[in-house]
Amino acid sequence: MTRTLRFAAFTLATLAIGAGLVPTKADALPRYGARYEQGCALCHVNPTGGGQRTPYAVQQLIPRELSWPSSASGRPVDLDPRLGKNLLIGADFRELYVTSGDPANRLDFFQMQGNVYLSFIPEERFTLYFDRGSSDTYELFGLAYLLPWSGYVKAGRFVPCHGWKFDDHTMFVRSEEGFSPPAHTDVGVELGAAPGPLDLQVALLNGNRGSTVGADEHLAAAVNALCRF
Repeated sequence: MTRTLRFAAFTLATLAIGAGLVPTKADALPRYGARYEQGCALCHVNPTGGGQRTPYAVQQLIPRELSWPSSASGRPVDLDPRLGKNLLIGADFRELYVTSGDPANRLDFFQMQGNVYLSFIPEERFTLYFDRGSSDTYELFGLAYLLPWSGYVKAGRFVPCHGWKFDDHTMFVRSEEGFSPPAHTDVGVELGAAPGPLDLQVALLNGNRGSTVGADEHLAAAVNALCRF
């Protein structure tokens, strides 16, 4: 084998090994809903996803899917989000460092997210949910599971049911439809159900994000349908 062939073979082997060492991205993306054949409510207190995680997600899913092991033994951190029988607490914090080769475009540190969550659960079917973010946005709503097919009624201030809530603000379901903080919540009522592989939501809203009362005095509607397969 000539020196050129040996060098080419070494280069290809190195690239193959390097490709195998590239870390996978760990995000709580909708792929877990498809993998476990469950809706967003499996992991989130809010049945349309995003925000505070359920005790199941904190203690079972996140240690297996998202977090690094806490020790060489591989056992996850023992974390319980319950402050008591009827109260859950949670938080999210993300900070980025963004830079550019052009000094005029340097952004330095950017606090992307800072949220604190509280859920009061007086009875299994009822939840009072509060989410306060660092960008002067908040969600405050009551949630009642009273309908067939794990159906619920939600009333208060919340992010309308616009689809999967990706963290990336540049995704078209957020940037093009106006669901980036802080003005991405609205006041209204939402009905939802999950018959089989479907997730269905219908909401009536003020139609003016960031305002308690819609300025145009007309209701807005939001309809969402997802199918897991």
